[in-house]
Amino acid sequence: SSGACERVDSDWVRGSMAILRVLHIGLGIFWVGSIAFLTLLLEPHLRSQGPGALRRTMGPMLPVMGPALLGASLVTVLSGTAMILILGRDDYSIFFSTAWGRTILFGGAMGVLALIVGDGLVRLQRWRLDALGARLAEQVLQGEQPGPEATERVARIESRLWLIGKINFGLLVLAITAMATAR
Repeated sequence: SSGACERVDSDWVRGSMAILRVLHIGLGIFWVGSIAFLTLLLEPHLRSQGPGALRRTMGPMLPVMGPALLGASLVTVLSGTAMILILGRDDYSIFFSTAWGRTILFGGAMGVLALIVGDGLVRLQRWRLDALGARLAEQVLQGEQPGPEATERVARIESRLWLIGKINFGLLVLAITAMATAR
């Protein structure tokens, strides 16, 4: 009787781990690949096209891109967390007593930080940019032209977004490097 329970548990763990691994790796590739494309290729190219090119291109993309990246990052982090919980269910000290475990935890922590930076901080800056844009539009509707300080504020927020994007990419590189080299 106890052998049958162990066999079911073992089959459940193998099946669950296979599904979690596919979700983790597949959506992780999408997440990291998208951020790499944005950070290394698209944003630098759009910035070289002059003021406004970035806003004109990224603005229409954000309603689709934002939820897709948030979904992929959440499933990647949650599936990784679930795998850690399953793998450590008999002895969580493995994550602290072995180089493999410490590397996996480090990679997971970098992934969580990338999620916080990539979604939380970017979202905050986007809200600031949207609010500033709404105020500037209201000024224009009232016949007032925004001054150079408004343009400078927009440029500062956009620069912050650019820096946050680079930090996010760096965190993701650390995460995938840790996951790929954990032994």
